[in-house]
Amino acid sequence: MFKDFTSEVMSYPGGEKITACLQCGTCTGSCPTSHAMKYTPRRLISLIRANQRDKVLESLDIWKCASCYTCTARCPRGIKFTDIMYILKNLAWKEQLKKGDKNIAGFYSAFQDLIEKRGRMNETELVMR
Repeated sequence: MFKDFTSEVMSYPGGEKITACLQCGTCTGSCPTSHAMKYTPRRLISLIRANQRDKVLESLDIWKCASCYTCTARCPRGIKFTDIMYILKNLAWKEQLKKGDKNIAGFYSAFQDLIEKRGRMNETELVMR
């Protein structure tokens, strides 16, 4: 299907510019949650381009994105890194479903259902699910 992980990410809207990354570190320097990540945004891009699919999709760091879009707004190359994080979350979710891991897949499914149902997050209902 895809010749490599980079091509797979590039096939989704928002992922097409990933090879344009200069590795300048602006995304990581701008990220309010990068201090809690083993693989910072800059490192994740590097891993994607190195075709480290399993390492990226098994990382909990992709779930730590605050979706603040600061990385996207400040990127000198116009890379929509927040969109890439959503691509990675969706790919990881699909992988977890295939592997039968109900923890991440269950959480993400409940989260998606709430957004579709209410149009916004309801933490209490998410915890209950």
